[in-house]
Amino acid sequence: MTLKNPIYKSIKVKPEAVRLVKEMVKAGFYRKSEAEKFDALKKLGEDICGIYRVDKVNVKTGGVVMGAFAIYQPASKTISLNNISIVSFLHELRHHLQHVGHLQASGLNAEQDAHAWSSRIFSKAVPNMFLKAVKAGRIAALQWDEASQRVVNRPDYDQIR
Repeated sequence: MTLKNPIYKSIKVKPEAVRLVKEMVKAGFYRKSEAEKFDALKKLGEDICGIYRVDKVNVKTGGVVMGAFAIYQPASKTISLNNISIVSFLHELRHHLQHVGHLQASGLNAEQDAHAWSSRIFSKAVPNMFLKAVKAGRIAALQWDEASQRVVNRPDYDQIR
């Protein structure tokens, strides 16, 4: 199957979730201490779970294998964070929504869906920050294309599993 390019634009997200991320950033998320950022992400998770009407997700720090920023553990419904990143957190939260809410975009595997959903929310909430992060290579599966002056899928995006 040919994936839309960029894939994140094809994903539907709830405007309430976008608003929560926008408000969190506007309230100074990036100026807060690590503990305050963790608490803000935990609250964001609770609120988004409420919006999507799924069981609450547990959130903890540490316990992530080397090389990963965060992981979702379905058995305990827990997101473990090594890195306080909104996009990484949203990616793992999408895995929770897939697991407990059976929410996944048709035609995408779980990883593609999680990348696209988290990128879509962040891009709609804080478009300038999103663009800056893509250009700096900090958004997984996406890159900046100088020739077309736009965000595109990385060449191997359709191979993500």
